[in-house]
Amino acid sequence: MMVLLFEREIRPYFEYRQPPSYRTLLCRKTEPERELRSIFFGKERVGQAERLLVPVAGTGYVLRSRVAMDLRLMMPAAVAGDTQTWMASEAVVDEDFRLRQFESRGGLRGLNFTVRGTREGRKLRVAYDLLLFSGVQEVEFPPDAALSDYFLPFEGGGRLGEGKKWKSRMLDLDNLVSLQGKREVTFTEVYAVVVGREVVRALGHDRYAFKVEIRRDPTQVLPSYTLWVDDQGIVLRQEMKIQRLVCQVLLEERERVAPEKAAAYPWRVPLPR
Repeated sequence: MMVLLFEREIRPYFEYRQPPSYRTLLCRKTEPERELRSIFFGKERVGQAERLLVPVAGTGYVLRSRVAMDLRLMMPAAVAGDTQTWMASEAVVDEDFRLRQFESRGGLRGLNFTVRGTREGRKLRVAYDLLLFSGVQEVEFPPDAALSDYFLPFEGGGRLGEGKKWKSRMLDLDNLVSLQGKREVTFTEVYAVVVGREVVRALGHDRYAFKVEIRRDPTQVLPSYTLWVDDQGIVLRQEMKIQRLVCQVLLEERERVAPEKAAAYPWRVPLPR
């Protein structure tokens, strides 16, 4: 019985290695670039996600992203209130590919929040603010770790191969906006595995891509996220669950940006005023 318990409940946690790092994502980036994705529920477009990556000579990189979506189609008809959900994030990575600081602000379930983090050695000092609730935490965060979030749990990059497994830390806001329990920021470990290769349609072409499944627990039967990532480490397509319903996130545009345009970037994804 102990052997079966170990194989089923304990061993899976030890099979996952260190995640693709900021180094694997950024080391070959020399020019600003942007990506635009659309979020679909069925055939209905319910939102967009946009990312801007800017190399900064001598200091590192700045990664900015925006997500905006309307959840009204996924909410029960009896549920009233604000269905608009949005988040704007900025992460600063130094020349040694270490996360130096980040800021995320947004609105979830009608509640606006701000989360800021600054590196202090192997930890992040995280301050958060939500209406009448605010606080400061220290969170263990290794120097080579990359930060992901609920909407985009894997930014891309990495040398993928079938069978590769890794775990990473995701900024989880559920506790912050929950009506129950202690309101605080948490960094949840999620578990990814490359399960095979498939042909997917992206940017007007059929492409071979690695299929990556991400779970919040390695023993979870069905994944929380499924992603298709090409040989260059670009996330072409993502499926995620919101209110237990599946949304698709599809890459629609990807291009380099002139440095002067990146300095005053004209965002396509608007944020609430």
